[in-house]
Amino acid sequence: MSDLLSNKELLQKAISILAPVEGPEPVKLLFVPPHVTEGNRHQFVQTYSHIYGLKYEVVVVVEDVDRVLEKRISMPDFETFESIFGPVKAHDSVRNEFADEDDDLYVDNGGVHSNMAISHQLPFLQAALGDFQVVSVQLYEQERPSIIKELAYVIEEILGERSALIVLCCDLASDRKPDLARLQEYVANSDMSNIFNVLNSGVIPMKGHGPFITGILVSESWNLSVQFNPVDNHDGSQSLISGKASMQLRTQTA
Repeated sequence: MSDLLSNKELLQKAISILAPVEGPEPVKLLFVPPHVTEGNRHQFVQTYSHIYGLKYEVVVVVEDVDRVLEKRISMPDFETFESIFGPVKAHDSVRNEFADEDDDLYVDNGGVHSNMAISHQLPFLQAALGDFQVVSVQLYEQERPSIIKELAYVIEEILGERSALIVLCCDLASDRKPDLARLQEYVANSDMSNIFNVLNSGVIPMKGHGPFITGILVSESWNLSVQFNPVDNHDGSQSLISGKASMQLRTQTA
């Protein structure tokens, strides 16, 4: 990558430049590609600029994996998660609350692999936020809807009144603009049936559709306003999915 992704001060500056001049909104969720590349780096900076200057007790990063997990929803038991900008402490109490809430959530290392999305998110989180603790969550990429709904329910119940940010790792190729428009219409109309149908069936080929659906379900429960960042293909962007969900009425102007 470039110096931007190895120098915290440079990354902080890039994020701060794009931050809203009127100050940050109360963002609760971010939608962002799982892995940073030269082709989507600007989208990472743009997305994380939405939370620049905010403070959170815990950040929950939800990603999928390409293998069936024995424990349906897994959370690594690590004490810290490594980042190029230094280790980030795991939020053990929230992780344990998640595991106690439902039989399908476990503290388990079955989803751990060498290129986890959380390792790509942490440097941007550190540059945007400073101090925070983290919970890493993995689920199988073809997980059934009932398990996705359970994960959303646990997040809704445990984090609804806490100082928490949920990062949903999902990706839609930049040549799928009609698909994004279709999804945006479904989201605006709270049409969860069609969202499940087109994503679970693969009609819309999204990477990380489980985390995406989790985020939309939580947004519905918390009455958040979901907005996706505009993508300018001239900057070489490779992904369409990046955006936020904020605590405001849908009828308000963003």
